[in-house]
Order: sequence, then C-alpha cells, then structure tokens
Amino acid sequence: MTEALSSLSKRETASFSIQGISQKLGVTHAAAYRHFADKRDLLAAIAVEGVAHFVRSVEDIRARLESLDRSADPWPLFREGVARFVQFSFENAGYFRAIFHADLEDDREYPELLAARQERFAAMSSLILRCVGGDLPQSELRSKAIAFWAVTYGLSMLFIEEQLPGTIEMPRFDPLQTAQEVARVLENGMKSVAA
Repeated sequence: MTEALSSLSKRETASFSIQGISQKLGVTHAAAYRHFADKRDLLAAIAVEGVAHFVRSVEDIRARLESLDRSADPWPLFREGVARFVQFSFENAGYFRAIFHADLEDDREYPELLAARQERFAAMSSLILRCVGGDLPQSELRSKAIAFWAVTYGLSMLFIEEQLPGTIEMPRFDPLQTAQEVARVLENGMKSVAA
C-alpha cells in the first residue's frame, strides 16, 4: 500500500495499477493480487486509511467544539476546520486522491469505506450544525454540509493539482492563509442564509 500511496501522491496515475505497483516493488503480479483483487480494492483500502487519518486530524476541533460554551463564538473553529481540511489534502495528497477517486464513486461495494465516508461527513456536519444552529431541518444541514464539501474539496484540488498559479503581482497562494480567507467567505454565506 505504501508504494500505491506514493504513486497517488506523485500523480502517477498511469502507473497506478496492481501490475505497475508490483513491478516497482519487484514482486510478481500474482503476489500483489493475493492482497488486493484489483485496483479498486487497493484504492478502497487506501481511502479507508486516509479517512481515518483525516477524522483523527479534526478530532481536536470536534472536542473543543463540544466543550465550547453555548454563548461562545464557534466560527473560529469552523475556519480552523476548513484550514485543517485543506492542510490535510496537500500534506496527504495520495490519501486525498484515493478518498475522492472516481473509481470509488459507488462505495456500496465497500462497506468499510462507506462507513468511513459517513464518519468523515459526520465530523464536519457537527461543526456546521454547531455554527449555524442546532434546530436546522436535516435537508438544510445537508445542503450546508455539501456546500462546505464543495468549497473545501475544490480548493484542496486546486492546491494539490497546482492550479492556483502565482504572478508577479500576486505571488503563489499560501494554502493555509487562502483556506482561512475562503473559510471567512463560506462563513459569511452560511451566516447570511442562517439569518
């Protein structure tokens, strides 16, 4: 799995196959297939591990949020959550690519991955729920969570695929600073809808 994760981190999608990885490791294809039936099984295993790392990376934010006094402002933790999501993506690009890989779009074949993704969604939904109020209808909470995922995922992909170019007038973007700025925009949008 380490070699596969390394390939994903380096965007070596052409060589990301059971055969390509076994060749890099100098083992037979048969040996590799004893561990994973196919590329999707390997991706799913990496994605489950990646989600676990992500959930651990935001656990302290969730704990602080739960212990936060009801009168305290939760939005700084929201901004920290957005920044942590983006930070996780560029520090763990291989995991991030596996978690959101198109070959794993239908995760019903992988119950462990489905459960991990639900845990990831719950981790960030609890943050949103605390910030915008606990009496939201489920459909509105879901919409806000999807907006959160769309913005943070999109920003993360722009960073790990190096699609935010710098210019003379505007040097390269700093991922954490940009994430904080984008989080403020997202926060303002959620506050205006919640009002």
